[in-house]
Amino acid sequence: MTAIQERQSEQILFISLEHWDNVWRRNQIICAQLLARHPQAEILWVGPPTDLWNIQGIKSVNAPLGTLFRPAGKEMKLYALKPFKPLPNVVGRKLNERLFVQCVSAAIKKLGWKNYITWVNNQSYCHLLPYENSTKLIYDITDDWSHASVPPHILAQVKADDEWMLHNADEVIVCSEDLLKNKRDRSKSIHLIRNGVKLKPYLPESLVQTATPSEMKLEGSIAGYIGTLHEDRLDVELVIESAGKLRSINFVFIGPNSLTAENTRRLTELPNVHIFGARPYEQLPAYMSAFDICITPHVVSPFTESLDPIKMYEYMATGKPIVSTACAGFRDLRDLIHIADNTGRFTSLVTVAIEESKQITVNAPSNGDAGTGNASAGSRARVAWAGEQTWDKRVDAVEQILNWNPAAAPV
Repeated sequence: MTAIQERQSEQILFISLEHWDNVWRRNQIICAQLLARHPQAEILWVGPPTDLWNIQGIKSVNAPLGTLFRPAGKEMKLYALKPFKPLPNVVGRKLNERLFVQCVSAAIKKLGWKNYITWVNNQSYCHLLPYENSTKLIYDITDDWSHASVPPHILAQVKADDEWMLHNADEVIVCSEDLLKNKRDRSKSIHLIRNGVKLKPYLPESLVQTATPSEMKLEGSIAGYIGTLHEDRLDVELVIESAGKLRSINFVFIGPNSLTAENTRRLTELPNVHIFGARPYEQLPAYMSAFDICITPHVVSPFTESLDPIKMYEYMATGKPIVSTACAGFRDLRDLIHIADNTGRFTSLVTVAIEESKQITVNAPSNGDAGTGNASAGSRARVAWAGEQTWDKRVDAVEQILNWNPAAAPV
């Protein structure tokens, strides 16, 4: 296929690790921007199969299974598909996979696509590729699941699938230096595209005009966290120790909760720990407007080394003080972020950051002027850094990989 023909392929089959819902992550943001820039383009978003063989799977069904639907309405040409698994893989893998292929192929046929790009973020279905008429295969890596805490037989399959994708993909996209270093030698063509921020809603002058959600009107200061609570990411022991020592400070967590029931219980037993769960992407700035400081109490491990946390970019855009463990991304910004190299240091730095936050004031803009106030040099520097890390710039890079003509970012 020639480069000219490739440019004309403006349909993307996106096989994702997540469903398209209102809790947006990197790829929902990128896809939405691509569709806004290229109104003629179409994306078929295929989420992970829903388990119909257990009660939790049935409860999770909030959209038609196996049929196309448009989660964003007619605002963009985004089509979503929720495949399903009638049996556990241990006894019905072949049937589940056959149904997955049939479901995706039928959707492509219904859309009338003659050629399209296949973009894979869920490598576990790699051995079902390629689909008929796919012109390019992109492997998108946002987490190194080969370092995840899963049973050995699952880990072996994850590593095998990752290896297959690296060798067979036409283009590989990674989000962190660690992923680039570890995957580079096994891929034909690899690109580092970091995460970013939709800048304006997170800026201090925007946050000061944002209505604070009622559940965030807590007594005392707030140390806030945005993102998934995951056993391989969140340092539960660190949170328990810090919150136990700093009872006058609220530790607030906004995001999907994937912790065990036991760890969730241990955290919420503390009166100043609040786990509010997932909130829609567009509401995150409102929740962050109530934060006095932003925190990232992550474990430091081979798995977290592969991450490029979106929260870092959003935190920085607010200008608020940040306290983090020495995890990937954050530790490279020691001049702008309080980095804790041990547990005791994290707790003490939370106190330092809270005091720093009291010196920062922002007034709402008036008469078209920017907001005024007393921002520290650190706060201004954090905002300035975030200004160079926008999703617009990341999507510019994605357009090049797709070989799509550059288009202006939507206003």
